[in-house]
Amino acid sequence: MKKVLSLILIVAMAQTSCTKETRPGPQAQVKFINASVNTVTAQVSFDEALLIGTTGFAQASNYAFVNVGSPTIKVQATSSTSNSVLVSGSASLQSNFNYTLIAADSTNKLKLSVLTDDLVTPATGKASLRFLHLAGNAPALNIDTSNITVTGGILYSNRVFNDQTTNSAAANFISVNAATYTFKAKDASGNILFTKSINLASGRIYSIVATGAVGATAASPQVLGFTVFTNN
Repeated sequence: MKKVLSLILIVAMAQTSCTKETRPGPQAQVKFINASVNTVTAQVSFDEALLIGTTGFAQASNYAFVNVGSPTIKVQATSSTSNSVLVSGSASLQSNFNYTLIAADSTNKLKLSVLTDDLVTPATGKASLRFLHLAGNAPALNIDTSNITVTGGILYSNRVFNDQTTNSAAANFISVNAATYTFKAKDASGNILFTKSINLASGRIYSIVATGAVGATAASPQVLGFTVFTNN
């Protein structure tokens, strides 16, 4: 289903490849997160040139080089021979910056957004992370982070679906001690909806994402939960 959106570019700041455009000149790098619950696989084109190949649901591509400017971006389904355009838009890309392109929600209301990724290497003993709520029918979430050996606390409160498109701070990375943490997603009443133990290694940068859908069975790839992507 074709739908055209103006991408919301969330400014924050500036790595490995897929299909690289061959025109000379300044370049940026872009990775893609497929968070569309009923899009099995998708690919991404910039100005009609394939940039990122087949990316499954709740998966992220590597960073791919792209020419700077304001390209037309198309996300296409690859689960059929038609490669139908699911959503399209544009964004302003600057030289030597790194970006994450996100497709979220179901195909009949797919939303596209672009985040600017700050890939400054964390200090020794530290990791950087951000949380993105990309589970379309899930309620507002509070993310409780309890260290295995030390009492933790609420890192993120009242995070609503796709809120990084309207609140730039929601896309910021924060610095934490490198350790293994238990992440718990809770609703407003304190009920635990899903949980995951995640090791955050020293010097690494992570995007921790709520993906899937409420009501999906445990055997389904669309089961509600945390998905972890590394940005460096």
